[in-house]
Amino acid sequence: MTKLLKVDMHIHTTASDGEYSPLDIYRKVKETRQIETFAITDHNTVSGAIELQNYLDENPDNKVTYIPGIEMSASVQNPKYKADKNQLHILGYGFDLHHPLIKQLIHKRKQITQLNIQRQLEELQTLGDFHFTKEEIEEMFKKNSLNRVDIARLLLKHGYVKSTKEAFQTYLSITKERVRKTLPKIYEEEVIESIKEAGGYVSLAHPTQLRLDLERLKEYIIYLQHLGLDAIEVYHSQQKRNYSNELYRIAKELDLYISGGSDYHGPKVKPNVHLGLDKGHGREKVLTLPSHILKQK
Repeated sequence: MTKLLKVDMHIHTTASDGEYSPLDIYRKVKETRQIETFAITDHNTVSGAIELQNYLDENPDNKVTYIPGIEMSASVQNPKYKADKNQLHILGYGFDLHHPLIKQLIHKRKQITQLNIQRQLEELQTLGDFHFTKEEIEEMFKKNSLNRVDIARLLLKHGYVKSTKEAFQTYLSITKERVRKTLPKIYEEEVIESIKEAGGYVSLAHPTQLRLDLERLKEYIIYLQHLGLDAIEVYHSQQKRNYSNELYRIAKELDLYISGGSDYHGPKVKPNVHLGLDKGHGREKVLTLPSHILKQK
């Protein structure tokens, strides 16, 4: 079905790297009165999506539609499409949150991430005299969605850098390159197949971050479509209007669904990103979403 842009299909919570809890996000969606449909898409975890689903099961709301989702990281397998990035993000919606393949995928990603962080902490020690407590490290590894931001925050906390941005531009840019090639990989096919097997639909998140020219991007999207890709995130807070127009054209040519989302994390994490889609990112356009995902009211 066709839906006006009162939809936000890309929102993060405290279950990954967002600022607000799933319930807080739900309340903020309600407060805006501009969003009719929204999705929780935390990085590599469904814990926040499950938490809000459980709440809404007990407290039904017929004024907004909630879509549980996930944003999974995957490695780009074909060197032709890597450009200066070797990773993409894949959004999944409306799947069985408790499906064995989803659990397996999340567990595998968590193991790789923990290995990545452990090795980067080890590499960090070769770059300087850094001291973190055992308790700080243990607490960090308890998180559902561990990532390099957690190392950056530790560096900031102890005064080794003046901002998390500085941490990434200096130490973490070096440790990332040293560790990257040594880690196991999860490729696009495994992520897409798992989400599809769990009954969901799959969208390519913020294509602009792949940093491919439009010709190669279209080729790559065709490749992903053969793997089971259903949609493109045509509208995103970090994609300019002209770029979104090109993505809209590609989606139409390839008969893919058109999706969109703010990628909201909260003002402290992403100060210039707000819930919902800004007028400058195509409010006059429409999103096309599968009817089994966007339930009829």
